[in-house]
Amino acid sequence: MDFDAAIFDLDGTLLNSMDVWEQIDIRFLRKRNLPVPENYVTEICARSFIEAAQYTIDLFGLSEKTEEIIQEWNEMALYEYSHNVKLLPHTLDYLLRLKERHIKLAVATGLPGKLFKPCLINNSVWELFEAVCSTDETGRGKEYPDVFELTARKLAVSPKRCIVFDDVLPALRSAKQVGMLVCGVYDKYSAHHRTEIEHISDCYIHDFKTAPLPCKTNTAPIELWDLYNAVRTKTGATIQRGAKIPAGSYHLSVSIWLMNRQGQYLLSQRHPDKAFPLYWECTGGSVLAGESSLEGAVREVSEELGILLDPSQGKRILQTRRDHMQDFYDVWLFHNDTPVEHLYLQENEVTGAEWVSPDKLLHLYKNQKLHPLIDYIHLLC
Repeated sequence: MDFDAAIFDLDGTLLNSMDVWEQIDIRFLRKRNLPVPENYVTEICARSFIEAAQYTIDLFGLSEKTEEIIQEWNEMALYEYSHNVKLLPHTLDYLLRLKERHIKLAVATGLPGKLFKPCLINNSVWELFEAVCSTDETGRGKEYPDVFELTARKLAVSPKRCIVFDDVLPALRSAKQVGMLVCGVYDKYSAHHRTEIEHISDCYIHDFKTAPLPCKTNTAPIELWDLYNAVRTKTGATIQRGAKIPAGSYHLSVSIWLMNRQGQYLLSQRHPDKAFPLYWECTGGSVLAGESSLEGAVREVSEELGILLDPSQGKRILQTRRDHMQDFYDVWLFHNDTPVEHLYLQENEVTGAEWVSPDKLLHLYKNQKLHPLIDYIHLLC
C-alpha cells in the first residue's frame, strides 16, 4: 500500500471519546424525559453537528432550534475534550512513524474547532497535522465527500494519494467514491457494520499497532526550478532551490493577490522568526520545474492557504524581470471570498491573515509595513 497523506477521523478513530458522546446524549435526552433509542449514537456520529441536531429535532419532534441544541452539546463536551479525552492505544506511535516517512497528516472530523483543537493540544499532537478540517466548513456530513476533498486540497495532495482512517461506514464509503484509499477502524458503536466496512475498505484494523505503513519511505521533496535566459526562454536546465543561479540565468517567481467582493485584499503577516519579521504580504513563491506561471500561482495558494483557485479566473497584472533577484516575476489577481477563519495557515510561516481595504493597504505600504519587494502598489490602489 502506497500513499503520500493520511487523513484521520477523530471520535472513535484517534480519540477514545465515543463513550463521552454516549453520556452526553443520555444526559441531553433524559433532561427532556426522552428515551435513548438503541441506534441513536450510531445514527448521528457520521453527521455534521447541524445535521445531527436536525435529526434529533425530527426524531423527537422537538421545538428547539438547531443552534440551541448544538450550543448545549458543545457546553457539555468542552470540558471533557479539553481535559479528559485521550488518544486511543498505539495512536501516537503510528502518527510519529508516518511523520518519520514524510507522510502528510491531516484530520477530517465532524467536530467543531472549539472541541477538537484543545483536545489535540492537550494530547500534544496538534503540531503533527498539516491540515485540520471540520464538516462545519463544508456544511455537509461525512456521508458526502466534501470534507475529504477539502482536506486533500489543503494538503495539496491528489485524493488518489491519500488514505482515510475512519470507523464509520458512510464516511469510508464517501472517501472511497473520490478515489481515496480507506482503512476501517474498529469501534464498538459501528461493529454492526463491520462486514460492510471490511468489504469496501482497503484494510481493516482493531488499533493502530497493525495500521499500514507506505510501501516506500518517502524522502523530503527536492524543489527544482527551471532556468530561463534573459528573454524568458527556458534553457532546458534546472537548478535546486538554494543553489547559486548561474550568471545570465533566471528562475520564475509569482505573487498572488486575492480580492473579495468588498474590494478588500487578503494579506498574511510573516512569522517573527523569518526575514522581514511581522511584515505583511500576499501569497507567493517560486514556480517549480515543469509548471507554468499560472500553475505555480494556483499551487502556491493551495499550499499556503488551502484555497483551490480556478485557473481560468486568474489575471496577470504585472510581468517583469528583476535582475537583482535573478528572476522573472509575475503578479496574479484572483477574486475569492474565503473567510479568514476557513484558511489553512502554516503556523511556522505566518502569524495570521486579514482582509484589508485598499486604503489600509496603501497605509501599510507608506508606513513600510509591507514586504519591501511589493513596490507596485499603484496597480492595486
